[in-house]
Amino acid sequence: MLSTSTGRMIIESGPSILTLPARHRDILKSRFPNGKIMSIDFTSLEPRVALAVQGHKIDCDVYTKISNDLFSGKLDRKIAKLATIAALYGISFKKFSDMSGCKSREVLTEVKKFFRVRHLESLLIKIDI
Repeated sequence: MLSTSTGRMIIESGPSILTLPARHRDILKSRFPNGKIMSIDFTSLEPRVALAVQGHKIDCDVYTKISNDLFSGKLDRKIAKLATIAALYGISFKKFSDMSGCKSREVLTEVKKFFRVRHLESLLIKIDI
């Protein structure tokens, strides 16, 4: 988990179960008698937690909301998603630009403002992680 810029888990060897299509997941078996393998998929977990910490809740698609509210619907959802992850994980503009093809610094700046990233950072400093 420490080898990625986002902290997300990666598979270094063996089968890549993180990207295993749902139709093949029945090949995974528990090593315990009567054990079960559970899969939990949190939709837009990071941005929802970042907003919840600040007392906000979004009941729709976060990335579409960002595109609509911040960029009048003119920002592709995929780029809005990348900008969100970049803003929350502190990815540089250059890395974001390389990943997304977006050359506008304003995109990342506005998404950081939307999530109040500096405020979130100050909260993390207070809890001394």
